[in-house]
Amino acid sequence: MISPPISGSQSNFCPLPLLDTIETTVRDTPPPYPGPAPPPPGPAELLRDPSLDLGCGFRHSGWASIRHRVGRAIAEGYPDTDRFTRFCRCGSAAWVVQHPDNPHDYKVMADYCHDRFCQPCAALRARTIATNLAAAVEGEQVRFVTLTLRSEPGEALSPLLDRLHYCFARLRRHQWWASRVDGGVAILEVAYIATSRRWHPHLHLLVQGRYLPQQELAALWHKYTGDSYIVDVRFVQGSGHLALYVTKYVSKPGDYTTLHSPSLLLEMVKALQGRRLCSTFGTWRGFRLLDRGEPVGWLFVDTLAGIFFAAQEGNDEARRILHAIRHTPDNDEPVQHELPYPDT
Repeated sequence: MISPPISGSQSNFCPLPLLDTIETTVRDTPPPYPGPAPPPPGPAELLRDPSLDLGCGFRHSGWASIRHRVGRAIAEGYPDTDRFTRFCRCGSAAWVVQHPDNPHDYKVMADYCHDRFCQPCAALRARTIATNLAAAVEGEQVRFVTLTLRSEPGEALSPLLDRLHYCFARLRRHQWWASRVDGGVAILEVAYIATSRRWHPHLHLLVQGRYLPQQELAALWHKYTGDSYIVDVRFVQGSGHLALYVTKYVSKPGDYTTLHSPSLLLEMVKALQGRRLCSTFGTWRGFRLLDRGEPVGWLFVDTLAGIFFAAQEGNDEARRILHAIRHTPDNDEPVQHELPYPDT
């Protein structure tokens, strides 16, 4: 039986100093705000300072500076859409839920943007895909394949992506490929080589099927691209290796150079619009990469701000819940961004 919501919780979070030491004088009810409660911060305010909302700060504190650059690129590239608002409010107004069968199991939930450039959302998506793929290939022979594409200095990214996907589609229709590969997953990665001023788009494939001679694959890939022959083929060594491989590439929307260059970042945001970063082909087409299993009827406990405020006031149950949230490995929130300790 879940405990009732913690008394005295307030939905508007007022930023407070963060201390590790907990020393408190317990009060029955929290003190009122000195005047009307402040209005919730707007999207631009949350982009500049995610700590204005406890849930947003919890989710995004680990990449706040990069997030600000990405948000500006989204706002410039798509000014007439609500994508920017969703991106800025990701994780805000968070609440805490309790597992119906395990009263000690809590997690934080919120409205998430699911944007491909949002690192926490990408990390959660990568874990889900990796888990599903590891279960699907258990006991099967699968291989990692990398297909690269040559580019010229200053060449635009969008036409390169078009050519990469076109050549891969032609490769899949060839009898050589069809006789050796049953199906698989394709993951797009885009990097930028600053020394040569070139975009470097390439596909990471997880394929199920028979032996793939690397030299033959390289020759066939060169036939369709006209200028690219660098490929790589490796046998998968266990599901743990697979999960690490998939998570690494699905969770990184851009490399260091791109994320720190406003012009490159804007070009990448525009070029990736409407494109799938992870797709299935062959007999794997239709495989639900993002299936999270049967939904659990999690029970609402309180807002995250309310629990945090109650913990500051000395509520033992609230402290216990915050401790459980910080030490939950399967949280919807990225575990590397810890909740601040209540200043009591």
